[in-house]
Amino acid sequence: MLLHEVSRLPYELADQYKAMERNKPRIYDGQFPEPDMEVRTDAVRRTCSSFLPGAEKLQDRLHHLPNKIGDDLASLIGYSRTLNHLAQRCLDATQRTVNPAQAQNALLMEVGSVRSYIELFQEAAIPFANEFRAFVGIEPYDYSGCALSKNAN
Repeated sequence: MLLHEVSRLPYELADQYKAMERNKPRIYDGQFPEPDMEVRTDAVRRTCSSFLPGAEKLQDRLHHLPNKIGDDLASLIGYSRTLNHLAQRCLDATQRTVNPAQAQNALLMEVGSVRSYIELFQEAAIPFANEFRAFVGIEPYDYSGCALSKNAN
């Protein structure tokens, strides 16, 4: 279960990043179209859930893993929790106002930080996924097709 979760993580992050990109407000003819905040916030809402729920359930046993593996997995859990917090902050910013234009502006301001953090998270997730695969005796995987950053391999 943990192998699958860790191996899928780079793709889960890429999918989430792309969903946020597809649903961000765009300017047409110099104006924003009438915002459909439900559609736009749905991608952010999905980011409020853990990307490593299985690893979090095993968190008290991470010390049984070799130091680097356990430490790196704990770091990824931290990335996931921070991303969840940023996404919740983004949602909170859109819900503090009843004005649709203000809510859309709040979404635009906050979603950039969420997307940037997804990139950072994925930069750590890709090498760890292959490190963990090697630890359990499975061939490394080429994640270049889902990499959001030029530095990830």
